Amino acid sequence: MAFIKVLVALQLLMFFMSLTTVTSLGVEVDTLVGGGGSGLHLPPVPPPVAAPAMAPVAAPVAVPVPSPISKLPIRKPIAVQGVVFCKPCKYAGKDTLQDASPLPGAIVKMVCENAKSPRSPIVRVVTTDKHGYFFILPTKRVTSYGAQKRCRVFLALPPKGSNCTNPTYLNWGKSGAYLKPTKPTTPVEFALYSVGPFAFEPVCSKD
Repeated sequence: MAFIKVLVALQLLMFFMSLTTVTSLGVEVDTLVGGGGSGLHLPPVPPPVAAPAMAPVAAPVAVPVPSPISKLPIRKPIAVQGVVFCKPCKYAGKDTLQDASPLPGAIVKMVCENAKSPRSPIVRVVTTDKHGYFFILPTKRVTSYGAQKRCRVFLALPPKGSNCTNPTYLNWGKSGAYLKPTKPTTPVEFALYSVGPFAFEPVCSKD
């Protein structure tokens, strides 16, 4: 009889121990499950972060290209050439050199305005050779800068003892001819200009 009581008591003890274990497991399960079987608690997912907007790129600014510095014209001493003729009486008063012949010994002058002294122009005088050709040598007093506007060449005097004494207006020989640039046949250190050709004519009878 006593043995049966002990056996019953052991069974009751084991029963209560099993209840305690189940209860404790239930608490743990409930804790994990969240008390309602709604699932595990996952960490909150952060909202998607938008990529930072790119800063607007400014349009390239066109940088003005500086204009090249213009070089000043090179100033060279000038030389002037030309030819003087003598016209025959049959063409006196006419703008032609038909049947004209070169006139040696004629005097030609170049007159240039003097910027430093307007009342004292620069004058150069030359005499034609046997071919009627004249050449005014270069001078540093007159340069190619503005020479075409500042200088003129005139018929000054006829040759001594010649009957060809009247200067004509042919190619502005009597009134003064402006200089025309001329390309030299060989390289030179000066600026070459030409005038004319000019002409004198004799004093002819009207018969």
